[in-house]
Amino acid sequence: CALRLVPDDPNYHDTRGVALARSGRRQEAVAEFEYFVEHARGIDRFENVIPMRLKWIQRLQAGQEPFSTEEQ
Repeated sequence: CALRLVPDDPNYHDTRGVALARSGRRQEAVAEFEYFVEHARGIDRFENVIPMRLKWIQRLQAGQEPFSTEEQ
């Protein structure tokens, strides 16, 4: 697993968050997205996706589907 090789890489936590959210594991997904946001700040290639992840976190915490077809 790539996450074991580079555990601090925010991209891996983001991808894991998507997989967890899609499988209904909301709390775990929130934790992964929160890690991503915290560690991705200041990295140019991630700045444009942080606002979307924050929306996903809010939706997950509210028990809603995080992914909207309009946003993809």
